[in-house]
Amino acid sequence: METVLNGANTLLKDGDVDIGISPFPYPNGFSEDLCDIEFIAVAHPSHPLHELNRTLTLDDLKSYRQIVVRDSSTERKAESGWLGAEQRWTVSHVRTSIDIISQGLGFAWLPLAIISDKLEDGTLKPLPMEQGGLRKAMLHLCFADGDRLGPAARAFIGELRYQTMLLPSADSLDNN
Repeated sequence: METVLNGANTLLKDGDVDIGISPFPYPNGFSEDLCDIEFIAVAHPSHPLHELNRTLTLDDLKSYRQIVVRDSSTERKAESGWLGAEQRWTVSHVRTSIDIISQGLGFAWLPLAIISDKLEDGTLKPLPMEQGGLRKAMLHLCFADGDRLGPAARAFIGELRYQTMLLPSADSLDNN
């Protein structure tokens, strides 16, 4: 199940899943720092923000449509990141956000690991931010009771730990 913000912890709390990956530690069980995820401010190359041809500030962004992904928790109590745009479109999935931004209809901070191919092929372009163009968030591996995890869950956790070591970083963008 894919979740956003508090969604994974809600599923754990309700007993719907055994393992969760969340930007928030799980308060009723075990949480382990899994990896940092880098979010980069991007828009389509022909978006008006890129046509300003200068370094941008957060004030510059206020007049343009921001695409945000809503908290998938039923409680929907978490907000994360900069939400200062006068106009926002809220979507329920990060892929929808990527599709909208790829069509030139807004900007957002998107996970570098998911959009690296769109940056490489030129579908998306980093916004030239004076500051705040790159944000990091820690993802936590969470579960209620490690003794209840079976061999498949334990193998999955091992592979997950290994795969997160291979995630791209913004440092790799500078080398292109």
